[in-house]
Amino acid sequence: MSENKKFKVLLLQIEGLEFLFRKSSVNFPLAAGFLKTMAYKKGLLNQVDIEILHLDHNRLSLGDAALIDLIISKKPDVLGFSIYCFNSIQSISIAEEVKKQLPNLIIIAGGPEVTLETDYILNSPAIDIGCLGQGELTFVEIIEHLIANKKDYSNIKGIFYRENGNIVTTPPSEPIKDLDQIPSPYVLNFVDITDYKTGLIETVRGCYFKCAYCSHGTRPTGFFSANRVYEELEVFLKNDVERVFILDSNFLASPNFDEVCEKIKDLNKEKKIELYATIAVEHLDEKRADLLKDCNFTEVEIGLQSIHQATLKNVNRPPVDTNKYLKGVQLLRERGIAHTAGVILGLPVDTLSDFEKSVMFLINNKVPGLLHLLQLFPNTRLRKKADEYGIKYVNKPPYLITETSYLSKSEIEKVVTMYDKIKNLTIDVFTGTFIDCFNPNGLLSGEQKHFESLPASPQFDFNVDKVILDLDASHADKLKELGEKLSRVVCQPFTAWFKIGSLEDPCNLIESLLLPIRAANPFLHLNIILEASDVFSSNWLEKIEKNIFSENRLYSFDSRKLIDTMSINVISPWKNNEKINQCWDNVKKEISLIWSFELSDKNDWQKEIESILKNKYGHGVLIDFNKTSNMDFIVNAVKYLHREANVNKKKIVYSNLAIDYISAFVNREMEAISITHIEAILSIDKNMNITPMLKPDKDVEMNLKNWKTKIQEYFIKK
Repeated sequence: MSENKKFKVLLLQIEGLEFLFRKSSVNFPLAAGFLKTMAYKKGLLNQVDIEILHLDHNRLSLGDAALIDLIISKKPDVLGFSIYCFNSIQSISIAEEVKKQLPNLIIIAGGPEVTLETDYILNSPAIDIGCLGQGELTFVEIIEHLIANKKDYSNIKGIFYRENGNIVTTPPSEPIKDLDQIPSPYVLNFVDITDYKTGLIETVRGCYFKCAYCSHGTRPTGFFSANRVYEELEVFLKNDVERVFILDSNFLASPNFDEVCEKIKDLNKEKKIELYATIAVEHLDEKRADLLKDCNFTEVEIGLQSIHQATLKNVNRPPVDTNKYLKGVQLLRERGIAHTAGVILGLPVDTLSDFEKSVMFLINNKVPGLLHLLQLFPNTRLRKKADEYGIKYVNKPPYLITETSYLSKSEIEKVVTMYDKIKNLTIDVFTGTFIDCFNPNGLLSGEQKHFESLPASPQFDFNVDKVILDLDASHADKLKELGEKLSRVVCQPFTAWFKIGSLEDPCNLIESLLLPIRAANPFLHLNIILEASDVFSSNWLEKIEKNIFSENRLYSFDSRKLIDTMSINVISPWKNNEKINQCWDNVKKEISLIWSFELSDKNDWQKEIESILKNKYGHGVLIDFNKTSNMDFIVNAVKYLHREANVNKKKIVYSNLAIDYISAFVNREMEAISITHIEAILSIDKNMNITPMLKPDKDVEMNLKNWKTKIQEYFIKK
């Protein structure tokens, strides 16, 4: 290394596939921030340039290929991955592809998923060093060794490394008990909080619960001081952060709980920040409930998992006093603090009947609940006892159980399938993103170009969320080339919207475009939309599903089941419903049918919407508001549509409104409507002319913000 050239470290935390739906800034690289602050404290930043990959690139706005291209373009000496269950498989895949092109690069992996039990990480030749346990001091030692060009890592505690093709492990590192030794990445601005609407705060590491299914209880315990929390909250307030999550496993158990809350209460008097935490609600009393309210904790997760003492004993979890539990719930209700309980399906030896009793306990007491399917994470005591309980599970992330000696495979599938129909449990309504939002010129703005003018090499300021393509059989030879060019710039998730017109069989055209994109982006969440103007063939729908989706199909999870990360949606005009109904029985259930409907205050729209949402074949409706509609009509219509979709368990998608995600609960009013991302769209006509919308202009941005403000005001009204 030359005297003038700094050693370059790039830190990366990939967002998991299950977060893709919201396209919001939830992938907060806090662990990477801690690593950089400790390097700063040890005086290494004079010799080392440590970059935490910026949100614009790292919230999966880039597909696999573009992300790999970006990493390679930065030419780091060291690449560090923060690896969790939700991003581990993709992180290893990215690491292996980067290593092929930069064979001398040192790749370090750290995080909860890096253990001596995760074989797929140990066996990946791309990972040179793995940090086992707390990583801040270990990371500093590794970087000091690399700067000094030392090849022997044997005296660095808490790692594994490769030597002559073998895995070598070192003794565990000493835990950091006084966590204030680690400087704050927020105070030092090593993680730019202005990129995020949500902040994360730790007050405690480890957990006084020692649940056998969780690794938190096996980790060393350490504490941040109340003053540290106060300093970080000050930074959040100055930068207009809207939400803060306390990451503790049980915030009530923090030895600094009272002091931390008093600090927050004093600083957050105007309640500009909403706070969230996990608590053991049975330990809540009047004083602490008042503190949560005064701090502006608006929602808490309140544990439970099971009401059966024998089950809790089997997983080394303290018994629950249901009377104290409900008393704690009542304290939250009296203060207007939202709360959600968790129940875990598959705990040993909870039978289906036992599990149903836990669910009914929540339902009968009107406690909103979430179902979690048991996961057997590495380095947990329950995983070591899996054979004893007859637990079978998938031995790779997300480690979901498949069957047990006390719960059959069919019983698990039954519960997961029926889950969304249980009262009082969470229902999320996902809505489509936007195309023009009544902007006179539309969001599709920019110089029209022919597809051949698209850059062949990566352009990091040119990323595409959605392609809307008018298919034409005469351009079959050009679609593969177009797909190869797009493969380097597609975003996550990516939507390919095909207007198929009256084509008899569009399969080859669709495959020509999508197969090159898939090949370069194996972790791409691909959403295919087929907009038919007439009746379509179930045969070519199945052909598309088989050829594009079946091979190496990827899945994510939502804590209870696998989610197919690729989907096909057919859009058909509601006026064709009688014809479509006749053929839909022959279509695979994995393919969704969305009816399209233009909504105007001049037609009997409510009656039509009722018929559409009750149609047994349709999964939802694509609403296109007539351009003459006024804002008051739109706002009231959206509110009505949301409620009707909620009742009928159907999806509402808007083609020309800026709605990204709506969250709702069955037993209360809609809680939020958010605009978090403006899609970059390419519109391609039948002559292969491309009109890009790369960034909305200021007028469009203001239009979106004004619309969001107005519609939120309507929804907040009781």
